[in-house]
Amino acid sequence: MKKKLLTLVLVFAAMATFQMKAGSNVSCYTPYYATGSNLILDPGFDSTTTAKGGYGGWGVTGTPGFVTNSSAYCGKSLFIRGTCYPNGGSLDRALGTLKALTKYRLRAMVNSKATTGKAFQFQVEGVNGSASIYFNLPNTNGWKQIDTTFTTGATLGGTKGLYFNSCGSNSPLITDSCFLDNYELFTVPKIYTSPASLTFLGVGSKKVAVRAETLTQGITITASTGFTVSPTTMLATVSGGTTDSLTVTFNSATSKSGYVYFTSGTVKDSMQVTGTLAPALMTSVSYLSMDELNASGSFTVTGGNLTAGITMTAPAGITLNPSSLPSTASGTTVTATYNGAANSTGYITLTSTTATTRVRVRATRNADTFTQLYPSATNIVTDPYLNDLANFGGWGGGKSINTDTLYVYGGAKSGMLSGGQCSASIDRPLTGIMKTNTKYRTKAMVYAKAGSFQIGIYGWSGSKADTTTLISTTGSWQTVDFQFTSGPTLASGGQGMFFNSCWTGGTIGYIDNWELYEVPSATTGLAAAGLVNQNVYVQNQQVVADFNLASASKVEFAVYNTQGMLLSKQAGFYNEGNNRVVLNSNLTTGLYIVKTSIGGRFMINKIIF
Repeated sequence: MKKKLLTLVLVFAAMATFQMKAGSNVSCYTPYYATGSNLILDPGFDSTTTAKGGYGGWGVTGTPGFVTNSSAYCGKSLFIRGTCYPNGGSLDRALGTLKALTKYRLRAMVNSKATTGKAFQFQVEGVNGSASIYFNLPNTNGWKQIDTTFTTGATLGGTKGLYFNSCGSNSPLITDSCFLDNYELFTVPKIYTSPASLTFLGVGSKKVAVRAETLTQGITITASTGFTVSPTTMLATVSGGTTDSLTVTFNSATSKSGYVYFTSGTVKDSMQVTGTLAPALMTSVSYLSMDELNASGSFTVTGGNLTAGITMTAPAGITLNPSSLPSTASGTTVTATYNGAANSTGYITLTSTTATTRVRVRATRNADTFTQLYPSATNIVTDPYLNDLANFGGWGGGKSINTDTLYVYGGAKSGMLSGGQCSASIDRPLTGIMKTNTKYRTKAMVYAKAGSFQIGIYGWSGSKADTTTLISTTGSWQTVDFQFTSGPTLASGGQGMFFNSCWTGGTIGYIDNWELYEVPSATTGLAAAGLVNQNVYVQNQQVVADFNLASASKVEFAVYNTQGMLLSKQAGFYNEGNNRVVLNSNLTTGLYIVKTSIGGRFMINKIIF
């Protein structure tokens, strides 16, 4: 089954194994934050039942349960057994107060006694849409402290909670156990601003919303030279609403850059501010990407301290409307249009006396960077150029359509995953499409900017695990090309193909030119004198065919015209990649009969150009 999760590395403090201490957990538990509210109501498991501590969950008789013997960390500890529902155990804590765009700290003492290769886990559900974060616990061989943080996304899921269980892909055995104590989840004391930075083109004032989390003292606000703030103090409880706005003013005789500083006791945060008095131009985007399907793009232009109008130039094949702007332009929209005649790259340049800026532009036809593996076959990925997420399935807030020209292989767009390891997945659902006992081939261009990514197939054969291909080379476009054969039965939960970084460690990646086909029937098991019909294809004046050949097979092509006259005979051809055989031969459009010898004979009676 495809894994819809985000796995983060846990930070383990360098701590030795601890001996049990007598008495309550209070004697050996110091909260990370002396003030503030622990979202875990019973961190030391002092209650007589888990329900009294505000926990939910499930499990077989006796798990989750308590220990007070030598297995406990201090006084009384909790434990769960391995395997997922309904035979193992899970300790659940609802998190209805979880906030968006907020940093949290998870800390606990853990003693994981899992079988080698298995892992217990913490799961935080609903941190970014419906996506979860999974913290996998290695076998600790004694009590160790975990201490890690995570930041929620802009939107949260309908169900939010923190779960301690073993419901991952490497679920421990029911004979395995994991112990927990000193359980903490705190909102990290921090001051947030929206927007996160300010830029001034000329003197003036702007407002920013201020939000504070878990502060115990009021906020003192100061600014770098050239900038002033009002008010200079705010309450520790500011919530980011319109009544909690801060006015930042740039009023300097020269251009300046610096920071607005926020201080509340030991909590210190800042936002960057930049102000310029020189003539300046600013655009709403730094790049535009276009193709024959996405032939236009737009951006806004704002000038500051300009004394002359704004002229604009664009690469060949791209026109701008309007073609120039007045010096008073402020948030004025400019539309760029690509004629589709030829590929065009370069910059749209904007100039007004000494002020200049530019927008990187790339206009590339999909047809120049994408050739189907099988020209006459149907690509099951209906949107190979990744133009619209509506054409795909998947999950998580980290999936999007990218238009940054630096990370588009061909055309105007590519699929993008960001936001951290396993924050999202771009899927092509195949339920009702995938057939049993059928050979498939998928191909794509993948760019791993940070970490590793994978293309995988789930549900392809009963209860078998996903079949995946890893992309671990970073910094360049890599070709992914692999085949698989579906099983005699398919998984009851559905089938699909996915692109994500679950279990691979990737944080930012891109995909383009995605293909999936049923492989044209091959010629396996022919009798010595057998004749079989099969389609082959002509690409770039080459005969291209897929055969089930051993790597050392000798292949001979004999090309006849429709009257049976021998036109050419060539041998010594090679396997290219996945049993692909290429015959270099100059051919013209027409119908040919091709015979080959692979320890026997077969006939191909149709060549498709």
